[in-house]
Amino acid sequence: MSAHPLIATEYLRRHPGAAAHVLDGLPAAALDECLHGLPGRELAPVLEYLSPAAASRIFAALDAQARTDLLERASSKVAIALLSNLDETSRAAVLGALTPGLREEFIRLLAYPTGTAGRLMDSFVLGFRPELSVAECLDR
Repeated sequence: MSAHPLIATEYLRRHPGAAAHVLDGLPAAALDECLHGLPGRELAPVLEYLSPAAASRIFAALDAQARTDLLERASSKVAIALLSNLDETSRAAVLGALTPGLREEFIRLLAYPTGTAGRLMDSFVLGFRPELSVAECLDR
């Protein structure tokens, strides 16, 4: 990996809000160049700070694997907003690449009408063994 993706990845990790501000203002061509080669999982925290339109624009610029990685790490709220902005064919393809449990959860949430509390629910409950450190829990 060259220095550019390493620096960009570290910036995304340490400063997701600032990264969102920078990405939000970039034209499409510059956005594609910045995101090329970055894992989608690194973008998930950044998308929490973006407008739905900007997040959808970034999501559309990602390859299939990066989209899957991002959805696996994004909050349900962000994931549902991104999936809602896709056409039916694209949505089915993206959902098909997810693990069965996550796919079923997203399909269930997408069944609720737009703008309702049902679409915003997050039913994921994480359990951790008491001997795990905070760092180990955050890595999951």
